[in-house]
Amino acid sequence: MAKRQLGIRTIYLCTKGTLASTPTNPIYFGYRNAAEMTIEDHNEIKTVLGQVLSNMTNFKVELPSHEAPFSSLSTLLGFLTSGCDAQIISVPQTSGSVSSGGVFNFNGNNFPGLGFEFTITPKERTLKITLEFATPRDEGLAIISASLTNTPKVTGYGYQAAKRIAPCYISALIDVDSYWDRSEIKDYKVVLKTKDSGKTAYNRDDVNYLTMSYEITSRNAVISELYNILNTDKQAALILSEKYSSSINDVITVNEGVLGRKEKISLGDEKGEYTLSFEGDVPVSDVTVTTNAITIA
Repeated sequence: MAKRQLGIRTIYLCTKGTLASTPTNPIYFGYRNAAEMTIEDHNEIKTVLGQVLSNMTNFKVELPSHEAPFSSLSTLLGFLTSGCDAQIISVPQTSGSVSSGGVFNFNGNNFPGLGFEFTITPKERTLKITLEFATPRDEGLAIISASLTNTPKVTGYGYQAAKRIAPCYISALIDVDSYWDRSEIKDYKVVLKTKDSGKTAYNRDDVNYLTMSYEITSRNAVISELYNILNTDKQAALILSEKYSSSINDVITVNEGVLGRKEKISLGDEKGEYTLSFEGDVPVSDVTVTTNAITIA
């Protein structure tokens, strides 16, 4: 038996019901960390003698991408409402045979559930995609069999250099006041991710809310500044800006009353810093994403 060549080329997503014809709102990911697809039994049962009887097959794909512009986030947000089809494109096993490694189509009754996590830190700006669904065993076998003859929607690895944006802190405002110069920041992290409200019968995520969180640690624990922050409403508005290009910033605006805040202050001989943590859940319909702006109402 020939050895399998490892690798997933990319995943390709489009609006539910369009993969088999003319895909609409297509999105795919090139620059990324390691991806994985798992295929395993689901909802199996055991007999009185401990024998496992298969009922369904579960497909799950996880892919962390470094291509994370707001435009991609906007497309994924739309998929939470419309649903999406997906194609998983593996590395070919035979030269000249693009489907020989498996080109898996998830569509029709076997469209995937979708989850995502958008993250910005001083080190990276990423978008992690999770696809999952379960299907009757015979339909799972049909997906695997068809993967050897399906035509990939993208050739190569799908690299898109313009969609890879390096993280770069510009500013963070509580209400309308800015407290943190870039030189004072020890660390920060922005996360916007789907919140699973429970699985459907076919093991798809049921997403109604997104979780927004922001944490920032400053080395400059000046008492007068700390007082002003602590004296600000715990649910004040938050405005975060990151560099998108030399002349354009990406701006995340979180309206008043959306996030709660907690503080941790460390004052001592070897440390003078404080950390602010903001978090809250918001309905999907309260999040609006455009090319360079996210607004959370």
